[in-house]
Amino acid sequence: MEFVHLHLHSEYSLLEGACRIGEIPKAAAAMGQKAVALTDSGVLYGAVAFSEACRTAGVKPIFGCEIFLPGEKDGRGRETDPDSLILLVKDEEGYRNLLVLVSEGFTKGGDPRGPRVSLPSLLSHTGGLIALSGGLSGRAAKKILDGSREGAEE
Repeated sequence: MEFVHLHLHSEYSLLEGACRIGEIPKAAAAMGQKAVALTDSGVLYGAVAFSEACRTAGVKPIFGCEIFLPGEKDGRGRETDPDSLILLVKDEEGYRNLLVLVSEGFTKGGDPRGPRVSLPSLLSHTGGLIALSGGLSGRAAKKILDGSREGAEE
């Protein structure tokens, strides 16, 4: 079975990623990987450079993004930390939908802590996208850690 990184941040994920776009595909190729994903936090700034670097290294680029959904409300009505969700592009429709969602995060997200995508918008732009759980910052993991299996399944 081959390994492929599906959640990887570059220098465009401010304060989160140290990987340089041009080095990512080279490193993947050196480890015998045939593909690698770029899923920066809330942005697609590195997509063109990533595509070119992957082509040069002979590695298939997988485009994606870590988006953020508004957190749930706590007992005082304040939003908890945002919920992370990794979206990977499957086809051209998915790329267009991801562009819409990332743009919305900046233009309509309305949160000084960073871009947020509304759940209704996400649900209306799912075509061509593959969603991953978002790791420990995702809603499912948060529910599991809170002891709510039902909430995680939902």
